[in-house]
Amino acid sequence: MRLDIKQANKRMGEKLPFNTVFQAQQLDLRELTLLSDIAVEGSYMYTGEDYLVQGTITADLERICDRCGITYTEHMNLEFEEEYATEDDEENWDRLVIEGSFIYLKELVEDNMVIASSKRSLCSSECKGLCPKCG
Repeated sequence: MRLDIKQANKRMGEKLPFNTVFQAQQLDLRELTLLSDIAVEGSYMYTGEDYLVQGTITADLERICDRCGITYTEHMNLEFEEEYATEDDEENWDRLVIEGSFIYLKELVEDNMVIASSKRSLCSSECKGLCPKCG
């Protein structure tokens, strides 16, 4: 899915809603195992200076616990906020640069999911690890 910045330019300051669903094979999620489609919903707007994209990514992932090694399902409900600009700006280096007239959600979803899933994977906060007695 792509977000049309021309539409946002016409309605500066107004949040334009979007929602879409990606299937696992549409995305490059490296070693993540998806158990569901990826739902993405949110809004985007032109602030007069840049483009702000906010929303939520929802999916079920198959994970392996780093302590005990069991496989479990993790429900990901990931909020995101990204700023885009039409040209590179050294002062605002954290903004992503738009090429053309569209913001493509595919890369935004891939990057946010991979970064969020790189954190330590635990089946539960009480997991004692390989040894159920001593952890």
